[in-house]
Amino acid sequence: MPQPRAPIRVESLTAILLLAACGGQEGTSTPGATTPGAPSAPPPPSVTSLELTSGREFPIFLGETAELQLTAVRSDGSRLPVDGALAAWSSSNRAAATVSEGVVTGVEPGNSEITVRYEGVSAEIAVPVRISPTARGEVRVIYAAPADRPFRADYSSGISWAVREAQTWFRRQLRGLTFELHNGSPEFCQMPEDSDHYSAGHSWNKVVEGVQHCAAVAHDTPGISWYVFADVGQLCGEHHELGAGGDGLAIVPRHDLEVLADSTRIKGCERTYRRGRQSIPGGFAHELAHTFGVPHPPGCEDRRAHCDHGALMDLGVYEYPDTYLRPDEKEFLMRSRFLRRTGPRGASPGEFTIRGVVRDASGAPLRGVRVSILSDTYWNWEETGFSGNFSIGVPDKQPGPFLVSVHAGDTAADCNWLGYHGPDGLHALRREATLVSVAEGDPEPIEVTLPLTPDELCNLDRTLSGVVVGPGDRPVEGVLVWFHRFGNRTGQDGSWKHGRLFEGWWSHRLHRPVSVTLPQCDKEIFFTQDGFTEARNWAFELVRRYEVAPLGITDIRMRLRASPEALCREG
Repeated sequence: MPQPRAPIRVESLTAILLLAACGGQEGTSTPGATTPGAPSAPPPPSVTSLELTSGREFPIFLGETAELQLTAVRSDGSRLPVDGALAAWSSSNRAAATVSEGVVTGVEPGNSEITVRYEGVSAEIAVPVRISPTARGEVRVIYAAPADRPFRADYSSGISWAVREAQTWFRRQLRGLTFELHNGSPEFCQMPEDSDHYSAGHSWNKVVEGVQHCAAVAHDTPGISWYVFADVGQLCGEHHELGAGGDGLAIVPRHDLEVLADSTRIKGCERTYRRGRQSIPGGFAHELAHTFGVPHPPGCEDRRAHCDHGALMDLGVYEYPDTYLRPDEKEFLMRSRFLRRTGPRGASPGEFTIRGVVRDASGAPLRGVRVSILSDTYWNWEETGFSGNFSIGVPDKQPGPFLVSVHAGDTAADCNWLGYHGPDGLHALRREATLVSVAEGDPEPIEVTLPLTPDELCNLDRTLSGVVVGPGDRPVEGVLVWFHRFGNRTGQDGSWKHGRLFEGWWSHRLHRPVSVTLPQCDKEIFFTQDGFTEARNWAFELVRRYEVAPLGITDIRMRLRASPEALCREG
């Protein structure tokens, strides 16, 4: 007969399980527990160094980017790629290059050290930024209409016609050189607000704001000259801000568009006046030249007797196309990044000839370099051929003397002007240039030797330096010399230096005045070639007489008419 089973004692089994879980039984241990006296696990490997590399070759060009690769080398010899977002990045020269999460962007020509820090270790890489050998300034023309003003085909076609007319006029004036339009045609932008918004006060700033969603229109945009035809009327009684240009931006109001659409009668605030359609390309050429940096002729701002009224940049704008660029304006524009050769130069007229050859430092001839001659009344240029030779015609009754300038042309990055020909090389200062005359017939051939290739010259870091002296040419120590936003204090010998000139609208001219701040009274005075002035606007005009070759300007002598203490006492 089967025996009855004994009852299960659950309490005892539970106790056994609890005892095992607590490690209470002899000879057992909890998985993962540390046994006293056992060796500890080794620490994770640490980062001992960083490697910073780029997937592309340097230099990078303006506006381009380069992604840097970061690799951590660890104490166990292993190598680990690091996400750029996990590291700290910095640039030693943000004016030349910026960096974010390992992506470097070229801003202006120059050199920068990019530094990365990760887990207490750092690494650096040198990033040079250069102008692209194919870089050219471009003109962007925008037809901008308020939200309540629809696109008009007659306005758009009229703008295209005015641009073509001005291109042809510049080409004739500059013997084959003219500007080119971005994408070959004007751009349309519908602004977000109605007409009343743009007409009533601060029209300039409102139009600039109104086109930002279409294009980053602004003053001093490197490499871009903006011209905006705004379909905006200007209210009577308001200050009329539109209809002007300078520092890379021009904006004109609706009446220019109305004239282009064949409306010859324009209603003004006080009267109705007539404007011919031909006046619009004339005004376009005038204001566009302002955006390139060309000022009004000497004396015209103050209506002096010596003002050249017939020039395009003064009253000649109303006589277009029967007007002209002055010789100095032609030279100015030839140095600009916005003008390029787009057609035949035509014959070089003249009974006399200035000839020569351009070679590199090894003595090899340079083809495609442009050489120009300039006097008070005449300007001309030619391009070197296969043998490096050039021949520039000079008409009768134009004896000179002539300054001879050398330009990179299409042989290098578009910094263009390389300097004046001088007895011992290239110079930025006219007083050190060799003057050439044809008063007694053809002069001896000129030999020009470049110290570096045009491309190397174009990419040098331009410097600005000099000395501040007082009465008796005594050095002035401790004053601050400012250029743009940067100040440097003079040393015991009165010397100062700005390490790099910024690429401005016209890299061959200073585009900001140089000033001196006297620490004794915090008084600021502006330096010009003619002395000092406290009038900031006048300083802007005078400072443009300084011409900047690739080597920069290295001998500006700033002479105070009195000691800093005496100048401060004058108030």
